[in-house]
Amino acid sequence: MSLIESEAIEAFERESGTSLSAAESRRNVLTRGVRLNDLIGKEFQVGNVRMLGLRLCEPCTHLVRLTRQPATLRGLVHRGGLYAAILNEGELAVGDPIDGFGHSP
Repeated sequence: MSLIESEAIEAFERESGTSLSAAESRRNVLTRGVRLNDLIGKEFQVGNVRMLGLRLCEPCTHLVRLTRQPATLRGLVHRGGLYAAILNEGELAVGDPIDGFGHSP
């Protein structure tokens, strides 16, 4: 599972003058108000789905090819999102809260 902060996309757009939609970021979940980089090695919950933050989800050259924007790679380094392991079955829904961040497994 991959997540990205809406704040990171907005900052990228301001700084680069390039638009990037959440869909173009190629991440599964768009968040707001949570620093995803702080969740590496931590358990957290989205709705009723428990997750474990594994590592940063850095932008790749494939994203650059899709967006046709070379600035995408440089502009999203260290804020391209988070890869997380899913720890239980469940469903995610738009607007689900992110809870429990900061707890080590």
